[in-house]
Amino acid sequence: MAKKITKKELAELQDNIKNLNSVQIKIGELELGKLNLAAQFNQLNSNMKQFQAKLEEKYGSVNINVNTGEIKDETNKKN
Repeated sequence: MAKKITKKELAELQDNIKNLNSVQIKIGELELGKLNLAAQFNQLNSNMKQFQAKLEEKYGSVNINVNTGEIKDETNKKN
């Protein structure tokens, strides 16, 4: 007859393995979420650059106050 660990030890071993697997799955889910957010960020950043290019084409190289929409010409900038 083969030697066996006790039922209590087996239950603890199985519980530890189950918990490790659960954490590994959660880490994988978080990594996927991180990748999805990074891709979303890159898309939003690309959209912003395209919009900035449109604004620059229309108004030239200016500073725009994002709260008021006020345009300040960069050539009139004080140093």
